[in-house]
Amino acid sequence: MSNVIWSWSELCRALGKSEGSGPDVSGISVDSRTLEPGDLFVALTGKPRPEFNILSDSGRDGHSFVDAALSRGASAVLVHEPVNPKARQMLVGDTFEALWQAACFRRDQLSCPVIAVTGSSGKTTFKELLNQLVKGFCSSGSFNNHLGVPISLMRTPAQSEYATYEIGTNHPGEIRKLTNLVRPTVAVCLNVHEAHIGNFKDHTALQREKLSIFDGLLDSGVAVVPENLRAATQEKLGTEQTVMCFGRGSGCDVQYEPLSESEVKLRSTQETVIAPIPGGGQHRAETLAAVTTVLLALGFPLSIVGRIGSDVPKGRGNTIQLGVTSL
Repeated sequence: MSNVIWSWSELCRALGKSEGSGPDVSGISVDSRTLEPGDLFVALTGKPRPEFNILSDSGRDGHSFVDAALSRGASAVLVHEPVNPKARQMLVGDTFEALWQAACFRRDQLSCPVIAVTGSSGKTTFKELLNQLVKGFCSSGSFNNHLGVPISLMRTPAQSEYATYEIGTNHPGEIRKLTNLVRPTVAVCLNVHEAHIGNFKDHTALQREKLSIFDGLLDSGVAVVPENLRAATQEKLGTEQTVMCFGRGSGCDVQYEPLSESEVKLRSTQETVIAPIPGGGQHRAETLAAVTTVLLALGFPLSIVGRIGSDVPKGRGNTIQLGVTSL
């Protein structure tokens, strides 16, 4: 099996089990329909999780899909109820809690810079653009909630050189739990718009939630924000933590100036570079400025941004022609 991300003994240690012989794991899946051969199938239930504002039972249980997962080539299954005796299985008290426990174990193993990003918009684009340049691990799609973040951590190879995760929210308190799991080296808040405002008292409460991503920042970590959030962010940081900002103002660590819909000038105190705007537009120029600020925080030269491709990540800003009507 190639691309092993968990040995059986590691998984046993992560979950407090006696070490025994078992299959290596090349991936993590919670959906039997998309499972790849070699994946560990985690049988989650749809029961309420009040700590994440999930108050009703979905009526679905991953234990019902164990046989389907095995038929697609699952190397083993993680369950909290005994299943097919022919399956290689690890029995735990609660698969959701085990998912978080294993994710925490893997985070402890990571010695690389870890980047976490939140914001009302642009998270997935940011993550994909950054990873295009640092070439590390990044979470797939929009895996940014109470399931997606621990799954992403479990999928991260322990030897990764960089790891980037999205963190999202629908209700107060969600970001704090997720950032304390990720414990980022660099944490980013891209923006605070009105998305999900319906679950918050007002814009101030929403901003407070977004900025709680810095609650999990490592003691010597770097917070990256737009210039309008610099002061509020600085108030949250410890003495050894640093804030860096991006924006149009001359006092920003990275100042950006769109030259056209497809090109932007990026300037730090030491360098200036002209780069393509993947997908074009002012909002993506700002996202690229945030990426550039993180690169500077990680010690990369500004010039690396000039190598970025002109395309946006799949599913972001793509044009889809549905039909042509002749007049």
